Amino acid sequence: MPLDFFQNVQHSPRFHAFTFGVSEMPLWARFIVAIPLIPGVLLVGLSLLAVLASILALLLITVPVYLLVKWITGVKAVPREYLSSGSRRVQATVRDV
Repeated sequence: MPLDFFQNVQHSPRFHAFTFGVSEMPLWARFIVAIPLIPGVLLVGLSLLAVLASILALLLITVPVYLLVKWITGVKAVPREYLSSGSRRVQATVRDV
């Protein structure tokens, strides 16, 4: 979301009226206002857990298939020397003349 959206929310009179109204309430009234927020917070947490579980399920399915296909095709892992900063290991024979 663009930054302008959050600036508009912060400068909105309705936003200030709500935050000012809640901050002026006594503690017991804030508690009563907060009670209906609990199910929403729990649902957001459960949604995040569901996303993490689905990503884990995807990995549990795809990683074994990837390893099987790699084994069938005979593709070997790339040596770490090739992954470094553009240099690789070479064999050379030095002869004294």
